[in-house]
Amino acid sequence: MYSRVLFTALAVLLLLIPDIAQAQQSFRPGKIEKVDGKVLNGLIAYGNASANPEKFQYKAGGDEPVQVFYPLDIRSVSVEGDRFVSAVVDREKSSMNRENMGFSEEPVLERDTVFLKVFYDGGKSLFHLRDNYGKDQFYIKEAGTYELLIYKKYLVEVSGGSNVVAERKTYLKQLENYLSECVAIVQGIAKTDYTINSMRSVFDAYYQCMDGESAFRATHEEAKIKWSVKAGASYSTISVSGGGDALNAALEDVSSTNATAGVSMEVFFPWVNERISLANDLLYTQFRFQQTITPERPTLPTPTVDLGAAYLQLSSMLRYHYYFGNNWSVLGGAGIALGYKLQEYNSLTVEGIGYVREDPAVRETRVTELCGSIGIGVAKGPLSVELRWQRGQGMSNVVNLALPVTRFFAVAGYEF
Repeated sequence: MYSRVLFTALAVLLLLIPDIAQAQQSFRPGKIEKVDGKVLNGLIAYGNASANPEKFQYKAGGDEPVQVFYPLDIRSVSVEGDRFVSAVVDREKSSMNRENMGFSEEPVLERDTVFLKVFYDGGKSLFHLRDNYGKDQFYIKEAGTYELLIYKKYLVEVSGGSNVVAERKTYLKQLENYLSECVAIVQGIAKTDYTINSMRSVFDAYYQCMDGESAFRATHEEAKIKWSVKAGASYSTISVSGGGDALNAALEDVSSTNATAGVSMEVFFPWVNERISLANDLLYTQFRFQQTITPERPTLPTPTVDLGAAYLQLSSMLRYHYYFGNNWSVLGGAGIALGYKLQEYNSLTVEGIGYVREDPAVRETRVTELCGSIGIGVAKGPLSVELRWQRGQGMSNVVNLALPVTRFFAVAGYEF
């Protein structure tokens, strides 16, 4: 039943995400150069998203109306140290996923007008385009024309009827010709991968070789840190191994539903196109199991248990993000968590005829709790929803008494 509640809540939140995300804009100082050469200084909505923007929202000041600019409307955009230029380019449209690959090595080209991110702009220029599916494409510029550096994955049938993935690396020869003024880097070009860091390393080497600098050079991408607030609910159950009959009976079929909240710092690694991150959450979480067992006969003692704890929990989870368009992504990960106990509930009361005895339910308890975690979720813009499973040591520090706790979390997050 609890699983149905979790997934119903997730579905409702997902329906709300697009409207909320659209309403939240992060406007930052920047400038836009229009096609007539006029420069607009003001505020530009920019979230440094993984994919290249398809449009830019601009306003002259805090209360001014918002204008929307597409690639055909402007020449360039500069914001947060990044620069984008409007360009008519060829895009290679074949899939990078093995399940959808074809057997032809010929590139599938489509003409489009886009915003290219500028890495270098000068005597030798490098531009980058990443679509909503995470596919990277790189461009150079010759005589005012943008030229696609061609790279394609395709299938080749081998003996036995199986298929293997092959690569067409035309871009290596293109780079060799483009940067031919520096013979010293030719050997390095042959080892260049079709990735951001590898491409930029080649151009760094070229400008060092030529003892010069480009007119514009974007700073190297570093690990990005994103902060967010978290809030949601947890559902906890407990298992008993060892202990007396009264404790076992009192903790049978108990559960605890509680609120949880905190902050998160997520570090995205740039060399894997922001697909892998380390999420570090600091959450307040708790469980409290309370139950009274009514005896079968009035003459038998009645046990009542009150067992629980509140923790400040630090968790670290290695995550993988899959981007599938329109700023949506699916995430999944695993990690560990360490909770520091802030508050404890620990009593076992046995009431019989003519007496009441109250003792600690657990003779010796832990100050910290170590847990293992796995989680899945979805994100849209600054908003995310995650379902998380966690298995912890529980409170007991008694050798012959194990009280592991299983938690299920449903947590919503907002990035700021």
